[in-house]
Amino acid sequence: MSINQKILILGAGSFARSIADIIEEVPGNQVIGFVVNLPPFTGGSKLADRPIYWVDEIEDFDKSILAVCALGRKIKKKLIDQVASFGFDFTTFIHPTAYVSKTAKIGKGVIINSGVQLATNVVIGDHVVINRGALIGHDSTIQDYCMISPGVNIASFVNIGPSCEIKMSASIIEHITIGEGSFIGASSLVTGDVPADVKVVGIPAQVIERNIKD
Repeated sequence: MSINQKILILGAGSFARSIADIIEEVPGNQVIGFVVNLPPFTGGSKLADRPIYWVDEIEDFDKSILAVCALGRKIKKKLIDQVASFGFDFTTFIHPTAYVSKTAKIGKGVIINSGVQLATNVVIGDHVVINRGALIGHDSTIQDYCMISPGVNIASFVNIGPSCEIKMSASIIEHITIGEGSFIGASSLVTGDVPADVKVVGIPAQVIERNIKD
């Protein structure tokens, strides 16, 4: 990011407030507000002393302002697409305490929080959030719009499909594929492939719900 970079955060919940804090830990970054496209919303509202804008309000903002999304995996795409249609670009934020291999490939709009480690040849898609202390093993791929919670441990050669959510302290062994839109419960141990649109929990993780997209 450049010096004196102004940033809009998509979302206005507690996670968005947290992301604002870590972004401004890096000198030169200024979070100028939050953007929403879902109720409840009241004009003039604020979060952490910064304005909350309805998405249509930002259409004519200066396009040198960058955006980053701090919303859950299943509601973020629509707002991202709306903001992109106005001509805004998305920034990628990597916390200074994170380790990212020089061979890793990182998409746009990605948030990598403190203490994260990305090993050799890791691929991270667009608009992925990797939260505090997560470990991503070599040659693993995390596709677009995923949410990786604090303390997650993903081994090598794992492929996580788009819009998945891996909750706190879950572990995934090597050579596993997680299907699109699936949800891995907190502290679960994934020892086999997971199909799309299911919720799995436990040690070892078992499917407890299907068709969660609906």
